[in-house]
Amino acid sequence: MHQRDQRFARGSLFAGLGFFVVAMAFDYWPTGSRLSWLSLDAAKAEARLTKKPILIDIYADWCQPCKNMERFVFPDDSVEEILSKRYVLAKVNLDDPMWGDSTRIEFRLQAIPTYIILSPGGRETKCH
Repeated sequence: MHQRDQRFARGSLFAGLGFFVVAMAFDYWPTGSRLSWLSLDAAKAEARLTKKPILIDIYADWCQPCKNMERFVFPDDSVEEILSKRYVLAKVNLDDPMWGDSTRIEFRLQAIPTYIILSPGGRETKCH
């Protein structure tokens, strides 16, 4: 391999590694969402005080659609405004050893992300 070819190969390698590092940084970059997410128990207590329904976001760390919601949907100004004014917000990670299995059983979950609305008293509401 000629010296010129080696420099090109080395430069291509560094450019590829740089692109990879930047792509990984953007994938894990914190979102600009200003929403306040609570645990389910804390949300139930808050809902009783404020008389607001609870919106539960059920997710998992490995779930790409869940990450997309967190990165692109929840930070949207209009979405933030509606959610923060109308709901007490709760997040449940299905991979959490303490809450994941009980949440999966309680709500008979089939897939994630799943969004459930509870009344201020903690009862699941049915959407038609």
